[in-house]
Amino acid sequence: MSKYGQAAVKAVELINSKVVESPIKAWERSTAELFGSGSWGQKKVCPKNAFLGLCEEGLVKNIPRGIYNSRETSKNKDYAINAVNIVREHPNLLNDINK
Repeated sequence: MSKYGQAAVKAVELINSKVVESPIKAWERSTAELFGSGSWGQKKVCPKNAFLGLCEEGLVKNIPRGIYNSRETSKNKDYAINAVNIVREHPNLLNDINK
């Protein structure tokens, strides 16, 4: 799993354990731990927008739908939602990393 995948998992764990309440704060904290506070890795917006976009749509377990991103639209949110839809239609894709 990539570091951004790890950051997303850690962010959800932080919310589920009630360490933080919002996906935004959870993302900031998890990326600070993985990449270092204020680092380029922490500031990168593409994975952040994808994660927050999934949260906004209620696609992350235990995180309610809401507005978590300051941007009205995000290509990365759209990409992440499309990926979820593709996997829902073709769950066997999860078994083959090359696909």
